[in-house]
Amino acid sequence: MSRHLLSALATAVALLLSTGLVLADDPFRIVVKRIDADGFPTVRIVASVIDANGDPLGGLRAQDLQVRERNVPAGATVTLASLSSPVALVLVVDTSGSMSGRPLTDAKGAVASMISALGPNDQAAVLSFNTSVRVVAPLSGDKARALAAVSSLVAGGDTAIYDAVSSAAELLDSADPTARRAIVLLTDGLDTASRITRAAAIARVTGAALPVYAVALGDSTDRSVLQALAESSAGGAFYSAPTSGQLVSIYTSLARQIVTEYSVEFRSKATSLPDGAKSQPHTLSRRVAARHGSRRHPCLWCPRPCPRLSRWPHRTTARSRWSGCSAR
Repeated sequence: MSRHLLSALATAVALLLSTGLVLADDPFRIVVKRIDADGFPTVRIVASVIDANGDPLGGLRAQDLQVRERNVPAGATVTLASLSSPVALVLVVDTSGSMSGRPLTDAKGAVASMISALGPNDQAAVLSFNTSVRVVAPLSGDKARALAAVSSLVAGGDTAIYDAVSSAAELLDSADPTARRAIVLLTDGLDTASRITRAAAIARVTGAALPVYAVALGDSTDRSVLQALAESSAGGAFYSAPTSGQLVSIYTSLARQIVTEYSVEFRSKATSLPDGAKSQPHTLSRRVAARHGSRRHPCLWCPRPCPRLSRWPHRTTARSRWSGCSAR
């Protein structure tokens, strides 16, 4: 499907939570992970609904998520994405010298917990990096092999973050095209050894529309780099772990989020481009059901490839606004 027709869809489609869904006063956000329009006019949106603590909202029914096209209900079907498309994850682990001891031990436990949470049809790869990048376990459905690879990690050397991100994206090029692909990156330091630049690494994941979940361990990381990697990617997120003991909690929450993604499928009526659709960013609205009715919040929906389709602050107030990406 062409970028221009996808842009046309963006001007006309809204993904909404039903106003009949009451979630007390807790703020939450819809995070769009992927838009699959290869079967156009059938369009599939993969999204998560996340609460204020970053935990996924499970148990949504078809009537709880709505798609409206040109303000007309599109008759969407809603299912757990795990029922229709597998997950393909590359787990990227910093094994530089500063990770020696407890940090790497805790990191191994966290990564292993995520691998163990994957379903029978899901795939995982393990990639370690220090001065250089090493594929410790290739992308496959063999959990035992991936777990053994994690157990074998040892610390030493410098830190090549950008090279690792680019290599992870390359691994996912071979994934099932229907899979929900993502990179989970953990580092405790600054890039000191990469051959490619920060801009090149960001361009690599942006061009492939890959979500990057970037985890910063400790206070010696360059948060701006990790945030840029996460926020420039489609549906990615940034996490901070002041101590390695918090890694298991972060990885467990992230695994739950991935498992409870929803697939929202509808048949589009779009046949032509609206004026200006080729060059302007477009607004995707979501309606948030709350105790006192519904509120409408704006976010941006960008043509493919989408650097960031939807993002919302953890602590949302009625006045908060998101000013993220622009169409590229």
